[in-house]
Amino acid sequence: MVRNSDLASLGVIWAEVLAGMGAKVHQTDLEARFRLAAEDTLQDRIFHLHTGKVKLTRSTSMGRDHLLEVLGPTDTIGLNALTDLSAGGGQGVSHPGQRTSTVAQHPEKSGTEGLDSTHRSAGQTPARMWFSSATTLEPVRLDWVLVTDARDYLEKHQALHLEVLRALNRQTELLYQRTMALRDVDVPGRIAAALLELMERFGQPLEAETTSQSQLTGESAASDQMSGQTPPAVAGLNGENSRESGLPTNGIRLPHGLSQLELGQMAGASRETANKVLADFIARGWIIQKRRSIIIVNQERLRYRAS
Repeated sequence: MVRNSDLASLGVIWAEVLAGMGAKVHQTDLEARFRLAAEDTLQDRIFHLHTGKVKLTRSTSMGRDHLLEVLGPTDTIGLNALTDLSAGGGQGVSHPGQRTSTVAQHPEKSGTEGLDSTHRSAGQTPARMWFSSATTLEPVRLDWVLVTDARDYLEKHQALHLEVLRALNRQTELLYQRTMALRDVDVPGRIAAALLELMERFGQPLEAETTSQSQLTGESAASDQMSGQTPPAVAGLNGENSRESGLPTNGIRLPHGLSQLELGQMAGASRETANKVLADFIARGWIIQKRRSIIIVNQERLRYRAS
């Protein structure tokens, strides 16, 4: 079924492609900090996320990593390979020692091995190299297909192929708009923008957590009453327990799993600078930091700072 591409997201369209590819689609589970792809290795696969988050990074000429984007469920990685008409399935002149990317048979290996592990392959030449590295931030479930299989399927479904290209073009335009919007913003503004972007993608309202905790507490108490037991005190996110834990009664939690170094990379700043900016935001009462989780309590001030 072909939908209006102005309304359908790239993830929704690609999910339809995968549904039609049948046995050509492979699913795997990966642990946190697992690298699925390494920059400058052969881009021969396309990944589609079901659960978890993945970061895309690119090394600069100075040897530093720049965090390009954090992806989540329904996002795809590697679709730009479909636009390379010279790919030819990666077949070409033999290059002894050519580095190519392979899919791990044992995803439980260390995070720097597996999906991006390298091997020597005769008879293959890179059709397109990965522009960025892709690393899981938490346990991830994803589907993957070979670029050649995806291209063969889309050649037989031209209307769907056109939808994919339109959605990919629209996504690229949005990335350009975001880059232009931040071009003249200072480091604190870029970090504020990064926090807001993570909030919009992955934020969880504390009120929802409070409701869920209250429901669980109520169910536990009811169960204890039926069994004749006295329910123990349960620490929640509301009332006295909320104040004791230092958490606000409302706000947006960012369970992004990023370190301060990675948050700095997202804004093009060092870890030290990111630490100072976050400390300033905390002192101003805009955010609260709890381990590797950040709670946004004043979106308006962050939006003003990001602008």
